Amino acid sequence: MGAAELTRVRTTAGIVGALSETPAATRLIEAMAVRRACDVLGYMPPAAAATSLRALPGDHSRRLLNGLDQRTHAHVLRHLKGS
Repeated sequence: MGAAELTRVRTTAGIVGALSETPAATRLIEAMAVRRACDVLGYMPPAAAATSLRALPGDHSRRLLNGLDQRTHAHVLRHLKGS
């Protein structure tokens, strides 16, 4: 991932995080390709990523959770199970 793409992913992660727990955040994540959404979720704090995943339909949430890198997946899953 190049510097410009990394900046876009991190900026999007900040926006989604700021909108967390709102329908706008959910719609934004749903509109992204799975790989892009996983990249964005990977730059969010695990608790915020878990909150975003909870708001999505179950099949989409599982697809995104399974698309996260192993370390991020474990952190986000811990927050999902903790609630």
